[in-house]
Amino acid sequence: NAESAGQLFSLWLYRRKYYGINTDAKFCFFFTLRDHYGQTKYDEQKNYLGISKELLQREKLDEIFGRIYAFQPKWLLLQPSIAMILARYIYETGAEVPGSLTYIELSGEMVTDRQRRFIESAFDAVTASQYGCNEIGSIAYECPEGNLHVMDHNVYVEIEPFTEQERAAGTGHVIVTARHNKVMPFIRYDTGDIAGWKDVSCTCGCHGAVLELTGARKDDMIRLQDGQRISANLFRRVIQAVECCMEGRIYQYQV
Repeated sequence: NAESAGQLFSLWLYRRKYYGINTDAKFCFFFTLRDHYGQTKYDEQKNYLGISKELLQREKLDEIFGRIYAFQPKWLLLQPSIAMILARYIYETGAEVPGSLTYIELSGEMVTDRQRRFIESAFDAVTASQYGCNEIGSIAYECPEGNLHVMDHNVYVEIEPFTEQERAAGTGHVIVTARHNKVMPFIRYDTGDIAGWKDVSCTCGCHGAVLELTGARKDDMIRLQDGQRISANLFRRVIQAVECCMEGRIYQYQV
């Protein structure tokens, strides 16, 4: 609809400007649930390949990477923890990366410089961070200079310190107001993330203020008894499946 298009307009504009990614470019992503009962493992369409996070297990990685290679995507939309699983797989097995791949967009979690270097080296592709949330859409996007610019067309962002420590550090909670959501407006919505303004003169051509995230969601890996490491999305998938059956009665959970 028009509101969704408005939320995505700036993001697609900068994807194309900075990284040559058009709306028709083939891409792969991972989903938690595609149906209430979690039966869907792959969702392949003309321009995208969706893969269930349930498959992110050691014995399934050959199958996953085979599907990605056969699809030959131009870009990947991944959480950093999932990108790390695939990057380790490439190094451990010597798997061939799709020749069509040029760009990886990292979203949903904070990513460290060390993780970024590892992912870029494994895939031989450029990466960029996209900071957003399901309720609002894209909040900020990383330019080739490494700066996380606020998507002014989509959101209005405020930084509000809640403690003296945050005030002294020049940081605070990221408070966002949606510019396009008329049906369910989000006004001064507290994301719970911590950030500050970065005083930098960027040469990329984007005039949006630059955010510097210092605290946001970061998934740990789960280590099983046999030493295998799997994504913490396992818990998210179980909770969402239960929530679907209980008609949304779970408001909060902790692992």
